[in-house]
Amino acid sequence: MRLPAPIRTIGYTAPPRRVTSKSLSANPRIVAAKPRSQPIPPSTPPPPPSSSTQPQPAPSAPPLTPLFSAPSNPVHLTLLLTPLLAPHGPWRLTRARTGLARTFQFRSFNAAWGFMGAVATEAQKRRHHPTWSNTYNRVEVLWTTHKPEGLSELDVVMAGVCDREGEVWGEVRDGAEGRGGGGGGGEATGN
Repeated sequence: MRLPAPIRTIGYTAPPRRVTSKSLSANPRIVAAKPRSQPIPPSTPPPPPSSSTQPQPAPSAPPLTPLFSAPSNPVHLTLLLTPLLAPHGPWRLTRARTGLARTFQFRSFNAAWGFMGAVATEAQKRRHHPTWSNTYNRVEVLWTTHKPEGLSELDVVMAGVCDREGEVWGEVRDGAEGRGGGGGGGEATGN
């Protein structure tokens, strides 16, 4: 007589079995953990201090260099990119070094939405669209090229378009906050 297969429930994990002396005698396949007969060796000692008495400077991280998409001219793009990236400009290179990211803040939801509409119109003309999100008066924008992967001239040009439209729509800078403080909080006032 053949027994039916057990029914599995998706997402359910059975609790671990408890090993007791009774279960050990009943099932010889279960092996209890043996106590360690030798002590655990101590960790390796720290390296001796250097012979010089002056502290060594921490190695500085190399500056992030962008990864440009395949047909791009790196020299030309670097010239276009320099004024946009910190410390000269407000954009930052993504961790993968293949995109430009920035957060814009406006005085109201309507200004943020107007900014997005203006950028969307230009993006449609150039057939290059951002990854972005909007929370009340804040808009987070990411420009990157997916095929071929990397930073392209269109990404840099569209970042400049965003900067210009931000000025037109009254971007709030230098820590000044617009109405609502940027959190949103689920406000449904229709402003």
